[in-house]
Amino acid sequence: MDYSTKLLTEAVVVGSALLPVYALTKNFITIIFPRMNGTTQEYTSVVISGGLFHLICEGSGLNDWYLDNGVAVLKRMEKEQVDWTITLNDPDLCDGNCGWTDGGLCSHYSFHAN
Repeated sequence: MDYSTKLLTEAVVVGSALLPVYALTKNFITIIFPRMNGTTQEYTSVVISGGLFHLICEGSGLNDWYLDNGVAVLKRMEKEQVDWTITLNDPDLCDGNCGWTDGGLCSHYSFHAN
């Protein structure tokens, strides 16, 4: 699959997964703040649902999966044509105290084996 198709697929999946979070948040905001005007309810719902969606992705491990499989990482690996298993083990990138236990890329862009 080419990058454009994979990126479009990622966008559709993320947008589809965000939609129910937004719908629930919008309903909740409407109930909790009934006198808030419609535009403010919309903006508040977007901000809160985006934050909640991010926390859900982080808590569920989806962000970890994306670090290993996302289009951005694959494009970077191809563009730089680097042996990432060597480069990402560079001790200057991560001190090893990041708490990463799942293997793959940690938040310091270091590769950790399982």
